[in-house]
Amino acid sequence: MTPLFETIVEKVSPPAVDMDGPFQMQVSSLDYNTYVGVIGVGRIQRGVIKPNMPLVIVNREGVERRGRMLQVFGFHGLDRVEVQESACWRHNRFHWR
Repeated sequence: MTPLFETIVEKVSPPAVDMDGPFQMQVSSLDYNTYVGVIGVGRIQRGVIKPNMPLVIVNREGVERRGRMLQVFGFHGLDRVEVQESACWRHNRFHWR
């Protein structure tokens, strides 16, 4: 497995990201917790997010609604851990209202 991993690291270029742009994330799946409600899971395409930041949530029909980020989670292995902020190209889970 080591030669395969080394070849991937050597040959595959990292994704182009915009750390300074406004926050943008495409939700790839939704989770639900009876205590906190809906949790969006996805990858950040642009920017940085922190708890209590304002958001505009756009559904697939283009309808917008305003909200705020309540909690930000990252993954440590298969475990979900709360983090103070997250940035581009980290796989994350978010709880918003």
